[in-house]
Amino acid sequence: MKRVFIIAAAFGIAGPPAGAAEPAGPGHSMSRAGPTPSRATPFPPALPVLLSGTAGCVDTAGFLALQGLFTAHVTGNFVTLGASLVLGTTGAIAKLMALPVFYAVVVATRLVGSAMTARGGARSGSS
Repeated sequence: MKRVFIIAAAFGIAGPPAGAAEPAGPGHSMSRAGPTPSRATPFPPALPVLLSGTAGCVDTAGFLALQGLFTAHVTGNFVTLGASLVLGTTGAIAKLMALPVFYAVVVATRLVGSAMTARGGARSGSS
């Protein structure tokens, strides 16, 4: 989770994680307005390309090693969707709906979890 936050913060798309102290002021490198030029160690501009290439290599290696099973479900669904459209095979609708259904389940799970926490139904730890 820490790595995801660091990468997201580098592109100015995330604030501090929950429970973290607020930034020390507008010049702080993690302010809500995004990163500032005063950052001591800026990320290289090639970082998105490097991360994309790494993800593609891992996905490809996993696909080959696991005999057709994609390690990244989104990539896998789009690849098999493209193949089914090109080859004219069935199942394109199911592959196309996989991503919106995934998002819907994530949102529904979050809403149910929030409702249970608000009612006191979801307690962490043991009794």
